[in-house]
Amino acid sequence: KGLIKIKKVNIEKYNLYWVNLFAKESNNIKRIFGDELHSIHHIGSTSIPHISAKPIIDIMPIVNNIDNVDKYNHDFEKFDYDVHGEYGIVNRRYFTKLDKETNKKLYHVHVYDCKDDKNINRHLAFRDFLIEFPEVAK
Repeated sequence: KGLIKIKKVNIEKYNLYWVNLFAKESNNIKRIFGDELHSIHHIGSTSIPHISAKPIIDIMPIVNNIDNVDKYNHDFEKFDYDVHGEYGIVNRRYFTKLDKETNKKLYHVHVYDCKDDKNINRHLAFRDFLIEFPEVAK
């Protein structure tokens, strides 16, 4: 009673391979969504060159209509994703993928509607600012 459970967070030095992991997995997501996909972005700390980060690739697919995304849940499961629905953010769909051997998180996928400028811009602005100002990123 009263104890605080501390979760260990693994931070790694920047790894250029993260770009390859994003590219590979974004191709899978493109296959899942097909014409529903508007665009796809590498976001989060692994998208920012030369900074240390949790080695989890954050991917932001932008779709033409968020209401259609639930139709693809089974397809995501075929690619070993866990389906989480909105997961606390209205009009987002959230998926995660774990490494089957180590049970470590590999990917977080945050899906937004192409008209959701607020959420799209906050992710892209964070990434783009830190890429433009590497001294701040460090």
